[in-house]
Amino acid sequence: MSTDPDVRHMVETLVRAVVDEEDRVQVLECRGMRSSLLEVHTSARDVGRLLGRNGCLADAIRVLLRGIGGKNNHNYHIDMPG
Repeated sequence: MSTDPDVRHMVETLVRAVVDEEDRVQVLECRGMRSSLLEVHTSARDVGRLLGRNGCLADAIRVLLRGIGGKNNHNYHIDMPG
């Protein structure tokens, strides 16, 4: 069984821990049968913090989502428009 509210909340918690303007963080989920897209919105000033040096932080979040998705038989994709 999928734990989508928990996954969305986990991503939101991770992002809030990194950015300066925590109140501007919003994670939206577009759910399909076998996959979900999580859109992470932050202030323009925090986009660089969210991505991390050479995209390392964004990649780390993607690795976590792959692990959770494998357990839940569900694919998670993350988009960080900025």
